[in-house]
Amino acid sequence: MTYTTMWAYPWDLLDDGVDDVVRRMRDDIGLDAVSIATSYHSVEHLRPHTKGARMFSTVDGGIYFQPDASLWRGVSLQPNVAPLAADRDPLAEICAAADRADLKVESWTVCLHNSLMGRRYPTACERNAFGDLYVPHLCPSNAHVREYVTTLCRDLATNYGLFAVELESLSFGGYGHFHGHAKVGVDIGSLGRFLMSLCFCESCREMGAEAGVDVPALADGVRAQLIEMFAHGGASVPGRPILVADALAEDSSLAALVDARRAVVTSLTREVRDAVGDTFLVSMQIGDSTVGGWDGAEIAEVADAIELLCYTAQPARVEAMVSAASGQFCAADDLIVGLSAYTPHTPSPKVLTRNVRQALRMGVRGFSFYNYGIMPERNLAWVRDAVAIIRAAE
Repeated sequence: MTYTTMWAYPWDLLDDGVDDVVRRMRDDIGLDAVSIATSYHSVEHLRPHTKGARMFSTVDGGIYFQPDASLWRGVSLQPNVAPLAADRDPLAEICAAADRADLKVESWTVCLHNSLMGRRYPTACERNAFGDLYVPHLCPSNAHVREYVTTLCRDLATNYGLFAVELESLSFGGYGHFHGHAKVGVDIGSLGRFLMSLCFCESCREMGAEAGVDVPALADGVRAQLIEMFAHGGASVPGRPILVADALAEDSSLAALVDARRAVVTSLTREVRDAVGDTFLVSMQIGDSTVGGWDGAEIAEVADAIELLCYTAQPARVEAMVSAASGQFCAADDLIVGLSAYTPHTPSPKVLTRNVRQALRMGVRGFSFYNYGIMPERNLAWVRDAVAIIRAAE
């Protein structure tokens, strides 16, 4: 059984006509579902084929549906309802139109990457070894954050008749994924980025202590190593490891903290699983697992599918990613491969079809295409042709 969907922003569907877009996705492109951004970060978005304004911009992250007040009563972190949803319920409108068109709807749910929530609730943010807040990233160790994200997903699954809840950023965020313009003048390498990503907020300090880690001593050591990198002007410091794996092998406290972080993310995914009930649950795996604190094998035991972002022009790269994932934590038919359908990753329709064929050969049957409102008009036809190849493999 194959499965195809396309990521889309609610504002694009509203401006282009919800009924028109969902019918086009189902009848013209042949998709099974649309993945609608229901909780999203700030964005500035060029819209090459819209009927509305060519630029969409929002400086704050928010939710694009009307929250159920009965579920949110007493929750410490309250969601920010985006201006687009202030006087209407975009998700409800899209779900109704999709139902008429026989198109399934997924909630594309950005969970913990939200700068506005970080500004409103600074004690809920990640905090590095120097004590600096990472405002764009809510910390998954924090009990109030966990309550927020489980309520968010429960609300979506309970009230909108969704086919699936798709989880993005249900993990540690850390260093490198900023809100503003990054200004970085020193290359601290993968180890430095990892060390800068470690969270030492109060919740993580408690979590580390429960795991038997001397957290103050570890934080001191992390700071000292980073200061050496800053002073040296790069990642290669004499007498120090330069690889994350070597650092973990040398420092049992650091390794124990990493294990505790993974347990935090896995347990939070289980809580979300309980919150959404029987709704199909997709876990999107982005970035380095050690930095993010996710364990693919453990998450695969909780979620119904694991989603890999195979944004590449090289079929060999798709093969490598699918092979690694299916070898480490789940069968290929439990994977969803996400493909960007426009440049630079997809400069031609042949690139897209080659990547689709490669994933199919590997046993993948789930595909997501990025993104309805971002890609040019012509690229929607590229997706149509790719979906036809997937259908032929059924």
